[in-house]
Amino acid sequence: MKDGQWCPLIRKECVGHRCAWHINIQGTDPQTGMPTNQFGCAIAYVPLLQVEIAAQNRGTTASVDNLRNEQDRAARAQVQMMAAIAESQNIEPVHILEADQ
Repeated sequence: MKDGQWCPLIRKECVGHRCAWHINIQGTDPQTGMPTNQFGCAIAYVPLLQVEIAAQNRGTTASVDNLRNEQDRAARAQVQMMAAIAESQNIEPVHILEADQ
C-alpha cells in the first residue's frame, strides 16, 4: 500500500513505512523470474506467500517420495543379496516354535 490508500486494519489512510505491517518483500517473482524488491502491507501479501508455500511443499513432497523409492529399492536389493548368499551357502532358515508348543 502507498501512503493515502485506505487501510482496513486501522480504518484510516495507510501510513506506509510508519506501520508495523508495512514490510519489504525481496526475491524472485515466480511468474516472471525477475528479481523483485517491494514494500507493501503484510496482510496484502498473505495470498501470494500462501501460493509460494504450497509450491515449496509440492517440491518437498516430491523429494521425500523420491527418497522413499530409493530406500525401498535399496532394501529390496539387500534382501535379494542376503537371500542369494544364504542359498549359496545352504543356510536353512531358523524355525522358531511358540512357547506353548
